[in-house]
Amino acid sequence: LTVAAASPARAVEGTRIHKGIQSSRGEGYSAEVSVTFSIEGRLTTLQLFGRIDGIIREDNGITIEEIKSVRGHAQRAGFDGAEVHWAQAKCYAAMYARDNDLPGITVCLVYYDITHDKTYRYPRQYTADELLQWLQALCQRYLYIADKEEDRLAESSRAIREMGFPYGSIRSGQKEMIEAVYDHVQSGDFLYVSAPTGIGKTMGALFPAIKAMADGHCRKLFYLTARNPVKLIAEEALKTLISRGFLLRGITMTAKDKICPMPEDTPCHPEFCTRAAGFYDRLFPALDEAPMFGHMGKAAVEALAKKHGLCPHELSLFLAEVSDVIICDYNNVFDPRVRIKRFFDRGGDYELLVDEAHNMVDRTRDMFSANLNEYETRIFLNSLPLTLEPGKVDLMNAAQSMLDELTQLRPMLEGKGEEIELEKAPEAVVKAAEEYIACAEPLLMMQYAGDLGEEFLNLYFMAKVFYDVSDNMDECFRVLLKNTPNGLELHIRCIDPSRRLKEVFKKVRSAVFYSATLTPFSYYSRLISAGSEASYLMLPSPFPRENLKVTALNLETTYAQRDKTLARLVDALSVFVKARTGNYLVFFPSYQYMTKAHNLFKEKNPHIFSPVQSSGMSERDRAEFLSYFDGEHSSGMAAFAVMGGIFGEGIDLAGEKVIGVAIVGVGIPQICLERNLIQQYHDDMDEPGYDYSYTIPGFNRVMQAVGRLIRNDSDRGAVLLVDRRFGWQKYQDMMPEWWQPVTLCHNAGEVQKAVSDFWEQF
Repeated sequence: LTVAAASPARAVEGTRIHKGIQSSRGEGYSAEVSVTFSIEGRLTTLQLFGRIDGIIREDNGITIEEIKSVRGHAQRAGFDGAEVHWAQAKCYAAMYARDNDLPGITVCLVYYDITHDKTYRYPRQYTADELLQWLQALCQRYLYIADKEEDRLAESSRAIREMGFPYGSIRSGQKEMIEAVYDHVQSGDFLYVSAPTGIGKTMGALFPAIKAMADGHCRKLFYLTARNPVKLIAEEALKTLISRGFLLRGITMTAKDKICPMPEDTPCHPEFCTRAAGFYDRLFPALDEAPMFGHMGKAAVEALAKKHGLCPHELSLFLAEVSDVIICDYNNVFDPRVRIKRFFDRGGDYELLVDEAHNMVDRTRDMFSANLNEYETRIFLNSLPLTLEPGKVDLMNAAQSMLDELTQLRPMLEGKGEEIELEKAPEAVVKAAEEYIACAEPLLMMQYAGDLGEEFLNLYFMAKVFYDVSDNMDECFRVLLKNTPNGLELHIRCIDPSRRLKEVFKKVRSAVFYSATLTPFSYYSRLISAGSEASYLMLPSPFPRENLKVTALNLETTYAQRDKTLARLVDALSVFVKARTGNYLVFFPSYQYMTKAHNLFKEKNPHIFSPVQSSGMSERDRAEFLSYFDGEHSSGMAAFAVMGGIFGEGIDLAGEKVIGVAIVGVGIPQICLERNLIQQYHDDMDEPGYDYSYTIPGFNRVMQAVGRLIRNDSDRGAVLLVDRRFGWQKYQDMMPEWWQPVTLCHNAGEVQKAVSDFWEQF
C-alpha cells in the first residue's frame, strides 16, 4: 500500500480524488478545516498546524476523516490503516475535540484505491481525554529534545565566541579568506574563493563560518564535498576545532546504501526491517544519549544505532537536526532525488560551505538529468520467474510495454549515427514509464515485494526519476537518443543547472564556493548561480614562486597529429624526467594515447620504473599505484595516468613523493553531441559557448593535475605542459599568476635546458 501522490501529476490526481470524496458527502459535512495546537516547553514553544480533510456532523457524534488515495489493495488481512496515518488523524482529532469541548470523537481513515476504484473506511472511537493526553505526551518528547538543544546552543555560542584560531599562526592568504568568509556569512551574500593548494582552505572556511554561527548569523553549517577523501579532511579540521575547545556537535552523513546493516534484498519498510519497525519508540533514548559536543562519523552513528536497534541512516538524519556542522556530499543538498528534505524542502538559516566547487557544474548537471535504457529494463524482465502472481503480471506487462515503446525509437537513428537530439521526450515512452511506476509502487509496500530483488528497485527508481524530470522540463534541458553496446538509451540532460541551483540557494542564507581552480569567475558565477550577485576572491600561492617551474612545449597533440608527434613527445618526456631523478606523474587525455606513449617510453627508458593507470581500477589497485610514490626508485619513476581521472585530483603527494608533473594536451572533454548542444545553448545566449562547453572544463583538469605538485613550503617541482595551444593568449590568460613566468619551448633540447637550469638552483 502506498500513497499515490508521489509526483506533481499524482499530486493533482490526489487532490482531485480528495475533492471528489468530499463533494460526495451530504449535509453537515465540512472539508479542509484548519486546526492548531500550541504547547509550552521550558525554553521553546511547539506549534502544530494542519487541515482536517473532512468533518461529518451527525446526531450520534462527530467523525473526522483523513483521506488517502493509494494504488493497491487497502483491504488485506489484518490491515486497518497505516500507523503513520492514524497518528496524523489522531493529532487532528485531539486538536478539534479540545477546541470544541467534545467528550469523544470518531476518527476514520478513508482509503481510495485508484487501481480497483474502491473506497475503504476504517473508523475508531476515542475519548477527548485520551486523545489530548496522547498528543501532549507526543509533544513533550519533542519539547524535551528542543529545550535540551537550546541549552546546548547557548553553551556552544558562549564558548566559541571566546576561542581563537586553533593553530599558532595563520598562513599567508588564509587571513584574507577568513575575513571574507565571516563577512559574507554575516551579510548573507555569496562568495567565490580561488585559493591555491597550501593556503588551508578547509580551516579558512570552517573557522570563520563557525564563529559567525556563534555570533548568531546563521543556524547551521553544511560542509559540502564532492569526494570522500576531502570529506575526511573536513572531519579532521572539525575534530581539531573541537579538541581546541570549540563546543560543537558535528556529523558526517553517509549514503544510505553504505550504512544500511540489513541484507541487500531487505525492503526499506517497517514490515520487513527490524531497524525501521518501532523506530520512533526507540529514537528519543538514542538522541538523548548522543554526545552533546563532538563529531559523529559513520562508525559512531552505526554504534549508537545498533545499541538502540535503529536504522542508522534515519538516525543520522535526526542527529543532523541537532548538529551544528553537517559534513555531506553535494547531492545531500542539490539532488532533488536524495537531498535532505527536512532541511531543503522548506529551507532555513543555513550556510553552505562548498569545497571543490570546480566540480559543481558537471555534478549538478548529472543530478538534474535522467535516462531510461533498454539494458536495465531487459535485466529486470529476465530476472522474473516463469510463474508470476497477478500483481506481478501487471508489473511485467508494464515493463514490457515500456521496453517496446523505447525500442520503437530505434528507426529514428537510421542513417544519423549513434546519437541524435529529439525535440522532446516521446509521450508514449513517458506514459509507459508512468504506468510502470503505477504498477510498481504498490509492490514496494506489499509483503512479497522483497523477492523481486535489486533489478526491480533499479528499474523502478530509473523510471521514477525519468518521469519526474520529464514532468519538469524547460529550455535548460535537451533530449538525446543513443545507441550503445548495451542497447538504446533515452536521456533527458540538464545542460544549464543554474536555474535549478538558484531555487536551492533561495532556501539558504548564503554560500561560499572555493577551490584551487575556480577560474574564470564569470563561468562559475554564471553556471552555479545564474549570474546572481556575488563577490570573488583570488588568493596568491603561499609558497615561494622560485620553487615552481612551468615549461610549455609547442607540440601538436590533437587526435589527427598524435602518431606523427609521438616520438617527439616521448623525447621531451624522457629529458624532463631525467633532469633530476625522482617521482613524476605524466597525464594524458585518453587511455589509448597514454598506452602508445607508455610503450614507446618503456622502449627508450627501460631503466625508469613506469607504472600505468588501468581502466576500472579497484580500491586495492589504486592503493598499490599510489604506494609507488612512497618508495625509492634508483633510476626514478614516471607514473602514467589519465587526466581528469582518479589520480588527477584529490591525492596528496607532498615533499619528494612527486617532483614533477607532465600534462599532455589541454584537457578538452571528448567532443560529443551533448557538449555541442551545451555550446549551442550558450552561443544562442551570446555567451562563449565553446569555452563554456570545452575550453574551461578542459583547462580545469590541467590545473587540477598541476595541483598534485607543491603541497607545502619546502616542496619544489617542475611542470611540463605539452601542446601548442598552451602558447595561445586564451590559455595564457587562464594560467594562474603563480605559474609565471612560463617558459615556451619548441623541442626536447629546450625543455632539457629549462628544467635543468631550474634544478641546478637547489
